[in-house]
Amino acid sequence: MISSFQSAFVSIALATSALMSAGVASADGREAAAKVKVSSSMPTRVKEAALAHVVEKRRPVGEALAFAPGDTVHALAVVENPVAPTTVEMFWKRDGELRSRVKLEVGRGKGWRTWSRHRLATTDLGMWTVEIRNEDGTLLEELAFEVLPSLMLPQVSER
Repeated sequence: MISSFQSAFVSIALATSALMSAGVASADGREAAAKVKVSSSMPTRVKEAALAHVVEKRRPVGEALAFAPGDTVHALAVVENPVAPTTVEMFWKRDGELRSRVKLEVGRGKGWRTWSRHRLATTDLGMWTVEIRNEDGTLLEELAFEVLPSLMLPQVSER
């Protein structure tokens, strides 16, 4: 008769053998964690996203959908990541053409804040998008804005 301890030992030995044949464990039983892809029923997702002139205290200030040459645009994302630390990438595109790609670290948590920025030149007029993608390239969020000549932007009166 096999004891529960022996049964558990046989299960571990079979699992190690299967991992070794799949190439994700070494002969001494240590796992090669970098080769194992962890899946979660709660994937990394963007809870909030915004475009702004500035980020202060990890919050967007001066949110807008239109900017002018000379402005710096900040794309901020609040990421929920229930699993191990990972990365997201922000792809800055003008009229569908990739202009910049920024890789950002994201820790584990319910509201990890991260952002990137892009300084606009006079040649940057047009429609822009910022795609936020996870490590495997899945689109998590897309933000859109327009760069207009400064004379076309709405003027804010200061009273």
